[in-house]
Amino acid sequence: MEEVNQNLLFEESESLQGKATRTISATQMKFVSTKDMTIDELFSGFQNLRVITYSYTIPFIEKIMKLFSTGEVIIGTEHNITQGAAELFATQQVATNAVTKNKYLQERIKNGEFRFYVTNEVTSHQKLYLLSNEDGKVRTIFGSANMSYTAWQTSQIEDYFFCDDSAFYDLYLEKFNALKDVSSSEIAKEAAPISLEVNDIKELPVAKKVTHGAVVVVEQPSSEETEYVFNVNKLTSEYKQSLDSVKQLPTSKLDGKTYIDSNVFKKMCTATEKQIAFRERTVVENPSLVLDFSNQTATFDNVQFLLEPDKEEVRENIIRFCDYMESFNSFTKDTKKLKQSYWKVLNYMFLSPFLAHLRLNAMYFDYDLRFLPMYLFICGDSDAGKTTFVQTVQHLMLNKDINKLTQNVFSGEKMANLKVYVKGTPILIDEMTSTYWRYVDDIVKTDDSFILKNKLGNHPTFIFTSNKIRTLKPDISKRVILVRVDNRVNKTSAAYNSRTVNLSRKNLTNAFYRLYLAKMFDEVAKLVDKMEEFSAKNDKTWFPDIFSVSSNVIHQIFASLDLAIPDEFPIFSWEDYMGDLIISEKATQLLLDEYEYSPQMFSINKKRNELVLDLSFYDQREMMQRKNTLIDELPADFECKESGNKVIMRLDKVKEHINFAWQEKGFFAKLKDKLFG
Repeated sequence: MEEVNQNLLFEESESLQGKATRTISATQMKFVSTKDMTIDELFSGFQNLRVITYSYTIPFIEKIMKLFSTGEVIIGTEHNITQGAAELFATQQVATNAVTKNKYLQERIKNGEFRFYVTNEVTSHQKLYLLSNEDGKVRTIFGSANMSYTAWQTSQIEDYFFCDDSAFYDLYLEKFNALKDVSSSEIAKEAAPISLEVNDIKELPVAKKVTHGAVVVVEQPSSEETEYVFNVNKLTSEYKQSLDSVKQLPTSKLDGKTYIDSNVFKKMCTATEKQIAFRERTVVENPSLVLDFSNQTATFDNVQFLLEPDKEEVRENIIRFCDYMESFNSFTKDTKKLKQSYWKVLNYMFLSPFLAHLRLNAMYFDYDLRFLPMYLFICGDSDAGKTTFVQTVQHLMLNKDINKLTQNVFSGEKMANLKVYVKGTPILIDEMTSTYWRYVDDIVKTDDSFILKNKLGNHPTFIFTSNKIRTLKPDISKRVILVRVDNRVNKTSAAYNSRTVNLSRKNLTNAFYRLYLAKMFDEVAKLVDKMEEFSAKNDKTWFPDIFSVSSNVIHQIFASLDLAIPDEFPIFSWEDYMGDLIISEKATQLLLDEYEYSPQMFSINKKRNELVLDLSFYDQREMMQRKNTLIDELPADFECKESGNKVIMRLDKVKEHINFAWQEKGFFAKLKDKLFG
């Protein structure tokens, strides 16, 4: 076989691509040994730390910084890979906010013990850790691990190398200083969190260079690289809107780089102001509830909640709300079931501001988002108290009456705006009809990718009410909680109840909810830790049941105040919201009612293990409605199928499920001889 010259192959490959061969700086090394070490063992014994990383988590930086007297961290962004200048601004905002919101790191910055930089001209892929002492002891740590818990404390595969040679350290210290001196902007001691909503972009580190006459050079996006480093897609998109308004960014034909000067920046600020005005119009009826998980704070309408409310005020709140719940005793049908349904709604609304945070973590740790639904649909008669109840709970949460929205917001663009610009608040969309609900597939099924793309860590949840729509398609019922309330109240009682509710709402504060928030922060943190733990073990048997966690917290609050827990408020679980038995409840009742009033419609084929329901007694329209309800909503193991006017089910599974809930005098007692032999 002819011998191949590898160097020649590279030369030919380069020339075919039309690129000049370039040299790289490669460091030659020798292998000594591999050691099993803890993170503390690897990093301990040194006073000073210098780091270059392009992905990070603030809690991990805090953990490592506690081992050192001084520290410097450079975030070497890859903004040239995505959308150039837009991602540059977005990355700097994310980094600035992360540091300024961390009390420990902010204190170290003020004391001159910690410095945090964000690159603005050059790109760095490095993951470098330089450790040193005043006595000359040094260590260089490098490899593939960014400065995050994921890189250092999970089963994620990473490379970790270290070298205690001073010459090696000096080489990379020189590289570190070159990157810091030439290509980075420091987050100042007095820096405050930056928000596009109030046009704070002038406070970005890079902006301070621009406004003082310096020119920022931003490399154009590279078509050859596609990986994304920072979770800044949403901010990148918003900054890109501002940059697009500049029309023609000055770009050098020689080096292909974009130059951001003070004139461009002024135009960006003007465009951003217009974006802010648009957002204000979008959210005028839906104030934002923002949860800060690092500092465990909740802010509503830019006012921070006091999460240590007076216990007597909490007690009084709960008693008044329970009195309001007793007003449902005047409704028709099974009022205990009605009250249990509404306690389920309250539990969901209370926990709803935590769902955005949990959903992002679930995406990261590969959990099904159906365990964390962001939609709840309440259907029932017009006098079932649906709208009033939701608005009362909103007041109980926020100490403010929140306007309901109409169904005309249920379109792709309008719902997207609400998801991006409204924070935390459970939004009520009232009196939904099939005219707009037909868009549900496009809106609900695209949520996962939309939220991940925009990194919506404080998105709202949506509660729909309807008198017209009574069922959900199977693929939608996997993503939307359905609560049916078949009760109603007569007109006289409705008028009286309305007056009672209005008086009760005026006397309610949100003390109960503020105490709930205080307790939930720790519980949600534990839930995220469990996500990480079971994900690392690849254990598929566990899932994050926030419904159980939330109802437990509410029970604990009742107990701590010596208040009786209502009989209608058990510890709810995810199964109580979206399990097969709940979703199939209406269809099961339909099956029972059919036999109660028309047993002649049923027949049995024991050999084929089939229960057959003949719906030909109904007109075509009614027959199709009932057939679709049974096929779409009965448990999957019924294996329902249609044959003309008939619905055919597995006999053993029907017996198994319905026997579970009914006594001998019920459905199967009447079918006993005919059905089971």
